[in-house]
Amino acid sequence: MNLLRKIMDLPYALSATAVAYAFTARTALADADVLNPIQQVEDAREAAQNTTLDVDSAKSGAEKFADVLIYFAAPLGLAVALFGFWMLHKANQDESGRTSKGVALTTIIIGGCTAVFSVLTFVAVEYIVGTKS
Repeated sequence: MNLLRKIMDLPYALSATAVAYAFTARTALADADVLNPIQQVEDAREAAQNTTLDVDSAKSGAEKFADVLIYFAAPLGLAVALFGFWMLHKANQDESGRTSKGVALTTIIIGGCTAVFSVLTFVAVEYIVGTKS
């Protein structure tokens, strides 16, 4: 019975809370300094003009990040392919046929493609395009 009374009184409690929040917000807006947002915008513009971040540094950072990904993709792809060969070996040793050879072959293909494409990308970007001297 007590729970039912609390549930029935819930809309009144919520409306009283909403009125209290609205009154607090109205009081805060009345006391607000209207020049403060303008000063914040001026400070932000000044900070943006004084920053050292430019398009060239962002571009060189992105190129370095891409280089790191390319360098790590080839060994990672090779490791995945070797893991696939190990899984294929285990599948061939399994007499009951519980281990799937399809998963092992798919792992070999994915690892091999990752390694080959990362090496090709490295060679194309670094030596054919001419970024590496």
